[in-house]
Amino acid sequence: MTRRQGRHISRNVWAGKAEEDWKTQAVCRNNIHYPPWIWFPEVKNEAWLSKSLCQTCPVMKECREYSRINHEEWGTWGGLTEWDRGDRTRRNRKNRKQQPTG
Repeated sequence: MTRRQGRHISRNVWAGKAEEDWKTQAVCRNNIHYPPWIWFPEVKNEAWLSKSLCQTCPVMKECREYSRINHEEWGTWGGLTEWDRGDRTRRNRKNRKQQPTG
């Protein structure tokens, strides 16, 4: 099964009105010109369109934070793909290990 066939399952950590407010302003939610699967590229080099649309989104920061809190595994969230988020996670772990304690 591919991600485009519905493998993506969101864990809803944010609940209530505040979550819905920012989501209704999202470019991905309001853009009827592009098919929904562009937000879930299957290879890294297919992500250019979703990432460029995210750059125009008024709630890009909220979306990025949502994906971080909910540990979203698949898709483009807040201008970051699953590969970008994985790279950031690895860098953060590496930086924490290199910081002196004491």
